[in-house]
Amino acid sequence: MRPLIDDHDVRSALDVGANTGWFAFSLAERGVPTIALERMARHVRIGLYVRKKAALCASVSFLVMDVTPENVDLLPSAECVIFLSIWHHVVREHGLEGATAVLTGLWARTSKLLFFETGEAEMPAAYGLPPMTPQPKVWLAKYLAETCPDSRVVPLGLHVALDSDNAPARRNLFALVRS
Repeated sequence: MRPLIDDHDVRSALDVGANTGWFAFSLAERGVPTIALERMARHVRIGLYVRKKAALCASVSFLVMDVTPENVDLLPSAECVIFLSIWHHVVREHGLEGATAVLTGLWARTSKLLFFETGEAEMPAAYGLPPMTPQPKVWLAKYLAETCPDSRVVPLGLHVALDSDNAPARRNLFALVRS
């Protein structure tokens, strides 16, 4: 992610589903002001504590918010949007159509880069994810290209994430580059 962020001279970011703000703090340390959105107030409180101790108050802001199809249009625009390990939760709570509306709304607020990763075949059926055939990488790349017009979908490879039981799982990471 760093080479793309540097190559595109990113100057603002939005981290959706930020947890305690690891990506937001990493971006802030690189001089990129970032808004970290997180729906769990406990994670935001921890992030605010870290922000104060790290003296990054001017570079990282936190917002307690559950991003939904109904409120995604309220979000600010940013050069870079980070949307990691969240899409499958939106599918579970709002269906594929709702998750597509959220992703479309996020892309509309992205002027340079959007980073995307989601649960794949390791997720239980209760999440309601579509069958990602023939392979998750192929299905996701096609879905991202269709959902985010004027984007170039760049597969960044596999990385280790946690499944719904907190067991390690390998997932595809993508960057969407605004054309």
